[in-house]
Amino acid sequence: MSLNENDIQEELRTALSNRDIDQFKSALDRGANPNLLYDNQNSFYEKALYTPGSRQFIEACINHDCSVNYVNEKWNKAAVHYATESMDPENLKELLKDRPDETVYVDQKYYQITPLNWLAKNLTEENASAVVQCMLMLLKKGASFNTTEYKTLDIDSDCGREVPELLQGKFPEFHLPKEHQETEAKIDQPSRSFRDEDENLKALKHGAYIGSTSKNGNFLIKQIPIVELKKHFDSCITTVGSDPEASNYMIKIDFKTLKPPEDKPFEMAPIAILAESKELVYLLQHPLISGFLFLKWRRVSFFFYVNFIFFGLLGLINILHIVLKFHEIRSIALIIILLVCTSCLFFRMIINLYILGYRYFCSAVSIMECAVMVLSFTICISFEDKQTERVLASLSILAVSANFCIMIGFVPALGISTYMLMLREVSFSFLKSISAYSIFLLAFSGCFYILFNEPLKKPDVGGTTEQKNQTFDFTNFYIAFIKTTVMMTGEFNAGELEFTGIFTYLFFLLFIMSMNIMLLNLLNGLAVSDTQEIKNRAELNGAICMFNLLSRCEMILTSPGRFNTHLRSINIFPNYLKSSYIYVLPNQEKGQFFVKWIDGR
Repeated sequence: MSLNENDIQEELRTALSNRDIDQFKSALDRGANPNLLYDNQNSFYEKALYTPGSRQFIEACINHDCSVNYVNEKWNKAAVHYATESMDPENLKELLKDRPDETVYVDQKYYQITPLNWLAKNLTEENASAVVQCMLMLLKKGASFNTTEYKTLDIDSDCGREVPELLQGKFPEFHLPKEHQETEAKIDQPSRSFRDEDENLKALKHGAYIGSTSKNGNFLIKQIPIVELKKHFDSCITTVGSDPEASNYMIKIDFKTLKPPEDKPFEMAPIAILAESKELVYLLQHPLISGFLFLKWRRVSFFFYVNFIFFGLLGLINILHIVLKFHEIRSIALIIILLVCTSCLFFRMIINLYILGYRYFCSAVSIMECAVMVLSFTICISFEDKQTERVLASLSILAVSANFCIMIGFVPALGISTYMLMLREVSFSFLKSISAYSIFLLAFSGCFYILFNEPLKKPDVGGTTEQKNQTFDFTNFYIAFIKTTVMMTGEFNAGELEFTGIFTYLFFLLFIMSMNIMLLNLLNGLAVSDTQEIKNRAELNGAICMFNLLSRCEMILTSPGRFNTHLRSINIFPNYLKSSYIYVLPNQEKGQFFVKWIDGR
């Protein structure tokens, strides 16, 4: 778009903002496009349609090639819906005006609701005059009562029985369908379920806690369609200021719907429902939820980093003690420090076990912590069998390293958590795949055990006849299995094999083709596809990792009825936010995301 075109569009924006119809028409005549964006969400045409008192602006847009059957492709929202939401009979009248070769489709659905039913749902005694005029216009244009969700025009459920009586008194020409005059007992089940769903939405709009349960005992968040739930989350985010580039431009995020009652200490409960649902999990990326997780992280980050540093130091002390021990250097100070750290870890495990019960062992983190504790204690003990000491020391190094990697995966840095998640997912994928194909590995191990059972002949060193350790060959089946697994990676050592005939060559060639080329490439391909999928879902996976960490911390630190009641200060409400909302000032510091807390009282 050229500089001149930008100026014309800006003039069109100014004219619509100032309600100057002459300037608006002038800008359109000079080439301004009303289908371009007026703000971040709506075009000029959409803005005119849903703004009351914009009949002349709508007429001007239609006269400049805007369609009366226009549909927003992103939201699947038609022009008739925008005009209906204005509740302005003049706006709707202008859109529905008879025009040659253009007839407005008045039963277009937006979120499975027609314009007529939307008006019925939003009818009150205060807006009855304007809304009924709009309804009459739609009815005259052929709007139908018979939709998939509504077998009757639902008025009573939204505004009581006084409104229908009032309407029939003031507007005799308005007739309700016979179905509406029957008792509620005759309303069919789909209408009933939709009414319950509508009551849930109304409860949320009035500030109901999203983790509460409905009359039938189910969670409120599970009974609302995803689209409606997203709309509700969107409504919790508003802006303050007209210029998005101004330094004082603010975004208000209201967490009222996530604020639990005083008798429910777990703030992460409704978010757990989102995280555990395949359909709702994507809502973890919504600014309302991600903002809540960010605030929660600020409350628990201290505990996480203390735990992170503790295990990091424990791992260093553990490895240092092992290295010195096998160099025959015995440090009493290191042993005491290691025992003290292990004792602290033991008491911490007892506390967690007391709080969580058997659920404590349902986490890989907890299992690794127990392994680190046990192995850290055993390496402080001297064994007569040095081989046992070496095995325990090796397991201890592996345990502290694996535990530290798991904890690194919880660090809320997208790059770090993504790579740790890649490692975990690829490992699981490999184990599942290799377990399925292990039958071939066992089969070839048996074949090689039979074909190459003769021990390898090695010359004696220095002419001695001392019996050497068992050689790495196919003389034992379990060694044959290990050697076959190693050969699958490409370490054939074919020169050491004694081929006795054509069939031994064929078996060896078959092994290379099936195990080393096809199977190994298949496993590599699975690993690549897994990592690509994780990269594509990096932000969502990061949100899930953040939720898992915060949920675990909250469960441990805020469990009711325990001795940790004083630790409930990690909750956001009411300790962190006196009000239920925050203001985000994205332009306060250039290139940074600045958050300012303002008391909402």
